[in-house]
Amino acid sequence: MQHQASLFRRVCRHHCQGRKRRHVFLRAIFLAGLAVAVTGCGPGLQFHAQVDRLIDRQEYGAALKLFDSHRNAYGGREKVLYFLDRGAVAHYAGRWEESIGLLSKADMLLEKAYTRSVSREAASFLINDNMRDYPGEDFESAMVNLFQALNYAALGMWDDALVEARRVDIKLNIFNDQYPERARNVYREDAFIRFLMGLLYESRGEVNDAFIEYKKALEIYRNQYRPAYGVSSPPALARKALRAARQLGFEDELRHLIGQYPELEADAGPPDDRPAEVVMVHYNGPGAEKQEASFWVTMPDGFVLKLAYPEFVDRPFSIAGSRLVLTRDDKTHICATTEAENIAAIARLNLRNRIARIKAKAVARLTAKYLAALAVRRQVEKRYDQNWGLLVHIIAQGAMLATENADIRHWRMLPASIRIGLSTLEPGTWQGMMEFFDAGGKMVEQRQVKPFTVTPGRKFFIIVRTVR
Repeated sequence: MQHQASLFRRVCRHHCQGRKRRHVFLRAIFLAGLAVAVTGCGPGLQFHAQVDRLIDRQEYGAALKLFDSHRNAYGGREKVLYFLDRGAVAHYAGRWEESIGLLSKADMLLEKAYTRSVSREAASFLINDNMRDYPGEDFESAMVNLFQALNYAALGMWDDALVEARRVDIKLNIFNDQYPERARNVYREDAFIRFLMGLLYESRGEVNDAFIEYKKALEIYRNQYRPAYGVSSPPALARKALRAARQLGFEDELRHLIGQYPELEADAGPPDDRPAEVVMVHYNGPGAEKQEASFWVTMPDGFVLKLAYPEFVDRPFSIAGSRLVLTRDDKTHICATTEAENIAAIARLNLRNRIARIKAKAVARLTAKYLAALAVRRQVEKRYDQNWGLLVHIIAQGAMLATENADIRHWRMLPASIRIGLSTLEPGTWQGMMEFFDAGGKMVEQRQVKPFTVTPGRKFFIIVRTVR
């Protein structure tokens, strides 16, 4: 009986040790699976490159169908990116109503993610930021409403366009209020949206409100955009402010503006109260791409820690300028564009502003993971031996390296910049060409402009996208 009891105890001990060993390997398998789950989010770069090529060839129908066939590739935590990307492409295609619907859904999801749950935020702390619903960059959320404003403007729905334009300013105030005064973003106000608001107010006959927006836009370009992004105010904006001041009889303001922009003094003459105008909005170049950067730290016990963080990197493109060449009967009119919004620069600086907060969170997360792994290893070594402790070390090391990834999700279909051209035309029907130039002034592409009609007091928007 004693022999049988002894044998039974040895069998039980061996069985229990086997179960514990299996638990270790099951945890390893779980962690490996988790690593795959948190690093395989969203459609791949090849998909977006294919969309870019279709957009460059103006094959928007095929690009939108491609999104439909890859919708499931956008996981539950990246669903908002599907609506952002597809909504932008619908906008470039001139499918204004469709774009409005898609971007409205994206806006709702971004707002929901902004007020994300505590449980999902806790998961992002323990594993990485990819475990939470994508909340969008601050500038991305603002760009949703900028695109919406232009959607409504293209439809001639000035009131709705103004509502969306105002939301840009409201959002930027809300975003920056959450940060300490010294840690606020460079992107606090949007000069281009102020310019657009002025055009929208003018379309409604509200010249005083238009002048206020033009003046504010000039101030933002001078004090924020030029030093931060290298973007000066478009000449068309200064001309608009001059003419509005003249129309309102603001002599002091008029003299002040002429002092700042003497080359535009001729534009300060008696304005046409109801001009017919064309506005060319040119989305240019592929947007900046969010990539992972990292550095490595080796602890005294040989444990290697990887601190990963995101950064925006510019993508190259060749088109550097554009213009409209319009004809009507025997008349020719040229409308050149200038850069009004450098989205790539905004993306880089906006992320750089908060990178210290991202790194601080990553350091805290790494420290917690490392201390937890160290405690488990010591417990295993104390209860079993150093070999089992080494196995736990290897498993924990692999899991940490696999799961410590930067959140590089972003709105890929944004352009690098927005250019704008604005010209007064004689009322009637016009047609012509859009011409695109490289940095040396060489024409690289032409596109036909379908006949369009401008009427007194109305603005006709021509919206175009180039990628190359």
